[in-house]
Amino acid sequence: MSNPIRLYMSMSLDGYVAGPDDRPGQELG
Repeated sequence: MSNPIRLYMSMSLDGYVAGPDDRPGQELG
């Protein structure tokens, strides 16, 4: 049960760091 947790953490971090930090619209990338 490490896949879903890792995916969730990665998505959350990516969205939080690439969202408001980078620019709105690049949550996944």
